[in-house]
Amino acid sequence: MIFIANRIILFIKRHQVKTVLITTVILGALFIHFYVPRIFIEPNNIIVKLLNKSPNKLTPEAFLLDYEDVEIFTDDGFKLIGYKIYAEKNKGTIIFLHGIRAYKEHFLPMCKLLSKQGFNSVIIDLRGHGNSGGSYCTFGYKEKHDIVSLVDAIVLDKDLSKNIGIWGQSLGGAVALQTMAIDKRIKYGIVESTFSDLNGVSKEYLKRLLKVHNSILSNYLLQRVYDIAEIEIDKVKPKEIATDITQPIILVHGIEDNRINIYHALLNFENIKSKDKTLLQIEDANHLNVWKKGGSQYFETIFSFLEFNSAKE
Repeated sequence: MIFIANRIILFIKRHQVKTVLITTVILGALFIHFYVPRIFIEPNNIIVKLLNKSPNKLTPEAFLLDYEDVEIFTDDGFKLIGYKIYAEKNKGTIIFLHGIRAYKEHFLPMCKLLSKQGFNSVIIDLRGHGNSGGSYCTFGYKEKHDIVSLVDAIVLDKDLSKNIGIWGQSLGGAVALQTMAIDKRIKYGIVESTFSDLNGVSKEYLKRLLKVHNSILSNYLLQRVYDIAEIEIDKVKPKEIATDITQPIILVHGIEDNRINIYHALLNFENIKSKDKTLLQIEDANHLNVWKKGGSQYFETIFSFLEFNSAKE
């Protein structure tokens, strides 16, 4: 009897272990299928927000800036929230575009600096970020049209409509490139630390995240990302649309950037059609500290670029 009882207990334990394993595999598969892709495209995802700093609560008032709120609606009905910041002089207006999981408030110190030099600024939370509507980041596929709508609003403001430029970082840089290609009302651009091909840079990111390169899993996850966010992946290739960029432009990239390798900047730069283009490679800079590592020499170059292009009619 004892032998039979032990066999029954062992049988139950084996089945419990098997049940736990099967349940774990199923839950893991569901997590990968439904949640992991959203980490990439949902900047306001609750778990992502817990792992990142909350948006800066400062407003232009804290920097003693003259400003108005700006609201625009995207073609698919989302409201985007931002600020129009006015300078005493009016040399031009710079649209600032932040990186993924960042916010418009990041640029307020730069808006203050530019205001002193006579430049207006427009800062906005991209779709799915900060106070703006929308759930998903599409890496420029839809955002470029959002910024065209923003330019539509800017040109109606006589105090902002002169010499419009754009300054984007990372995600914002990709949006800036894609927008410059389709909207020539943007007269010049500064693009920092961005990618040349969404599919390629996404696979590089997954390889770093997973620590092992598994092409089947990577392709599956990325296809889920594109399906959820409704992205036509073949149309998010800044290196290809760069051939339509004819405006003066500066590309900036950290030589030590391990998130988006500098070769992306080289590909974009090579394809840009503009005759007035510059590539600044910042020594010792990674993805996040181009401004710090570039220092005063970097900003002297940028401000000279802005002054020169704002003087054009």
